Amino acid sequence: MKRRLKWAVVGGASCAAVAIVVSMLMTPEVQPASSPLQVPQAQDSELALPRPTTSVSALPPLEQATSPDSTTSQPPPPPATTSEPPNRQPPPRRETVTLPQGVDFQAEDALIQNGVVKSSPGGFTGRGFVDTDNVAGSFVQWTVNASRTGQTDVSFRFANGNSGDRPMDITVNGILVDTLDFPSTGSFSAYRVLTIRVSLLGGGNKIRATSRTGDGGPNLDKITTS
Repeated sequence: MKRRLKWAVVGGASCAAVAIVVSMLMTPEVQPASSPLQVPQAQDSELALPRPTTSVSALPPLEQATSPDSTTSQPPPPPATTSEPPNRQPPPRRETVTLPQGVDFQAEDALIQNGVVKSSPGGFTGRGFVDTDNVAGSFVQWTVNASRTGQTDVSFRFANGNSGDRPMDITVNGILVDTLDFPSTGSFSAYRVLTIRVSLLGGGNKIRATSRTGDGGPNLDKITTS
């Protein structure tokens, strides 16, 4: 009886030992708490990395936003001016018509309206002179040819034996250029000259002297271009 009890005790102790061993084998090993990771401090020379350089470009200022209900717009900027002086052209020069000096155009050879050719009294040149009728609108018209467009002097040779003036309108190609009063010369055989400057076109030009009053014009002998 004692022997059986002894083996039972021994057997129970062995089973307990086996159970402890098995339990130890089945339980995972618990790692001890790890100590905090120690990171070595870098030296200043190790952290001195080159800093990237950045370039900032100057951007143009943003345009000011206009209100959507604004009715006026800003005027455009004035155009840029240059310091170079403008290319100025000289003013056109007035040229004198190339006509033979002292060319006479006789009144008796011109177109006559309300007038007659006479040869008395004397003092005239050529074959005679034109005595205009005592009506307004009587005229003598000469045709003058010019080599090119320009200006020339025109002289009217006349005689007026009356006491008052005999005014006449002077037109060139239908355009009024002057009014001459043709004053008294003292007698119808005494001649004087009145000169005006007119513009002529290249080619033929019509120069007309038209009486302004019912007394008519003076006696007209000729015109001379110079």
